[in-house]
Amino acid sequence: MICLEVYLNGKRICVAGAGDSGFTIANIIVLPKRTGNVEGEGRLANLDVGGRANNEHLQWTDFDKSHLEIGDEVTIKIVESDTADEPIERKARKKT
Repeated sequence: MICLEVYLNGKRICVAGAGDSGFTIANIIVLPKRTGNVEGEGRLANLDVGGRANNEHLQWTDFDKSHLEIGDEVTIKIVESDTADEPIERKARKKT
């Protein structure tokens, strides 16, 4: 299966893959910090690796704990792998 191999500052974070029945996504999200009062200061960034398969939302990173700092380097490599790391969280997708 096609997977995303994600590294932070050279350390492997995860190999994320949803198989043939879903999708995998890696995002870096930069938000203004509520207490920041100078342009560009006090911003925070998080690394989010997730996906969906078989009516489940999959999560490989904990958004609340995956803070990024200025100078951090995130590398995302597209790889072929027989297996992916087990997600840290699975949630049933709500039907609409």
